[in-house]
This record gives sequence, C-alpha cells and structure tokens, in this order.
Amino acid sequence: MSTENQMQKAKALIQQKRYDDARALLITIDHPKADVWLNRLNQMSSATPRTTIVQQVPQDKSFTVKLFLSIVLLLFWAVPGVIALAIFAPEAKRYPDAPGAQALI
Repeated sequence: MSTENQMQKAKALIQQKRYDDARALLITIDHPKADVWLNRLNQMSSATPRTTIVQQVPQDKSFTVKLFLSIVLLLFWAVPGVIALAIFAPEAKRYPDAPGAQALI
C-alpha cells in the first residue's frame, strides 16, 4: 500500500473518529505529514480525558459448572446428613430423655 493510500485511510479513520486506529496507522507511515497528524491526535487525546466505555456483550450462559457444584455440595452435605440421621435415630429412640433426642426422633 502506498504512502498516499495509507494517508487517505488515516484521514478516513480520523473523520470516523476512530482515533486509536488512525494513530496506529500513522505510526507506521514514514512521511512528515503523518508525523504532524500523529502529533495532533496525541494533543487531542491529552487535552480531552479518555473515557473507556465497556459494553458488555450478552453471552450464552452455561450453568453446567454451577449444576455440578450444587450436586457435589448436596452429596457432601445432604447424603452424609441422611446417613447420620439413620445411624443416630435408633439410638435416640433408646434414650428419648437425652438432650436433643426428641429432635432426632
């Protein structure tokens, strides 16, 4: 691509207010006018504060990991709890006056 074509492309980018793209292109051009334009772009960016607007793109959500984690937590907490109740309930029935036995029965 010739220098003239690159300068025209940089001019179009500036007109579209795509300053970062124009700056990236002007850096690669070896021409005095490119240096002038690059200096102007740099002055513009230092004169006005740059704010970056982050636009979140909705993505397809996957709950596979959350489902797997939920199942694992249920297995580690609910299943041992049911097993513990099955073990302790008969003993609680033998000693119904012991503290907490009525809750297990």
